[in-house]
This record gives sequence, C-alpha cells and structure tokens, in this order.
Amino acid sequence: MALNYLTVQDVIWLNTQITGTPQAFDYARLEDGVFYQYGYGNSHDVPAQATRFVAGLAKKQAFAAGNRATALAASLAFAAVNGYGLDGDATTWAERGEGKVVRVEEDEHHFPAPALAAQDVLAQYGDVIRAVYQAESQQRMALQPAP
Repeated sequence: MALNYLTVQDVIWLNTQITGTPQAFDYARLEDGVFYQYGYGNSHDVPAQATRFVAGLAKKQAFAAGNRATALAASLAFAAVNGYGLDGDATTWAERGEGKVVRVEEDEHHFPAPALAAQDVLAQYGDVIRAVYQAESQQRMALQPAP
C-alpha cells in the first residue's frame, strides 16, 4: 500500500486556519518538520509516523505562532489520508504521545485527499486544536518581556 502525505502547502493552510491569519515561517524548518511524516526504512507504519510527525513538526517551531496546534492537526490529517484515526484523547496524544493511532478505513480507494482530510480534522478536533493553540499563545505571551 502506497502512503499519502501532506505537503508543505497543506501544513501552511492548516496553520492559517488555526491561527486565523497567515504567519511568518522559516521555510527550511517547515520543510524539515513536514519530513517527519516519512518513515525511512519502514514507510508503512502510519501510527509510528503520525506520532513522530506531531512531535517533530512541533519541535521545529517553523511558524511565528500555532506550532503545536498545527503539528497536532497535520499529524491527524496524515493519519486520516492513510485510513487511520486517533483512538483516545487528542490533547493527551499531542502532549505526551499517549493514545493510539488505529486503522479506521479498510478500503484504500476511499481515503480522503489531504485537503479534505485537513478540513475534516479541523471539524472533528477543532475544540482540542483551539485549546492547544490558546495554551501555546498564552505561554508565548508569558515569555515576552514586559514593556
């Protein structure tokens, strides 16, 4: 089975939807972060690749805002375009890697396109993604020096 992947543009679109405005980004870091969805040597282990993707994309901090929330949405979209979904709490999975990415669609001819999967993820996990983004924004504001 050939896997489907998100593009850099898919991830930029997700970040813009999550933050509400286009964010400045470091293209090299973003591209490096997007590569975390690939599984070198074992490119058919979607659960491991999705878990690596959420952590790796967030770690790269490519965007001016919304990195953790974007990583969560992108990794869930990657799982969805390959017939997988999250069995467990999305927040816990994003923060601690707990929970499982499991097969939910057996017919590989009915996997959604990346853009549709991204839209579905935002609809299904919107509350969790917004909460992660708000927590990230509050943390970023707390680290800024006072005027």
